[in-house]
Amino acid sequence: RNKLELGVIYTNQSYDFFSEYYNFNKNEWIKELEEKGNLSYIQGYGSWKHRLSENLTLVGGAHYLQLSLNKSFSLEPRISAKWELAKKHTLTAGFGVHSKIESLLSYFATIEESNGGYITPNKNLDLTKANHYVLGYDYSIDKNTHAKIEGYYQKLYNVPISADTNSYYSTINSSDWYNNIALSNEGSGENYGVELTLERFFSKNFYYLFSGSVYS
Repeated sequence: RNKLELGVIYTNQSYDFFSEYYNFNKNEWIKELEEKGNLSYIQGYGSWKHRLSENLTLVGGAHYLQLSLNKSFSLEPRISAKWELAKKHTLTAGFGVHSKIESLLSYFATIEESNGGYITPNKNLDLTKANHYVLGYDYSIDKNTHAKIEGYYQKLYNVPISADTNSYYSTINSSDWYNNIALSNEGSGENYGVELTLERFFSKNFYYLFSGSVYS
């Protein structure tokens, strides 16, 4: 009736960034980025799965993430439930807080000051976070095939956006590339949608998976 999981994940990354461009007004090459080194992040997690009855299962737990670059961290609660209404019908629900490390390039943005010096204002960026809510219904068509519909809502916060109030720049709307922009964790956003899945498990030498989503 009970299952306990505990774990730790340690990740180490090496980076070597270099970027320069030619300034025709000054008639010289301008070095805008040169960073080399290592950073790491550690994740810890624990979950407890408890079967309350033959038809109802609960899973609760927490996830921890810390980035060595600036010691930013996040402790994230998560919980889900699975309720088998009848032999072929199952309801699922879940809630969790999830955090995200930005592209390493964002942390090393280098900005020239009026006195000719350079600063890296984004090294202390906090983690981007989101609250995830999920509600689903699963129907077993036969022993090898099932269909599932799932609705979800994600509320994002702590999103890095431009510190310039006249700018619309946000990391959730940008590609994974380098931008010389001072950022602050003042942004927010949201995603919501519905996903439909039709899946046949491997049997008699074939399987398939069809999935589609409508979201905003």
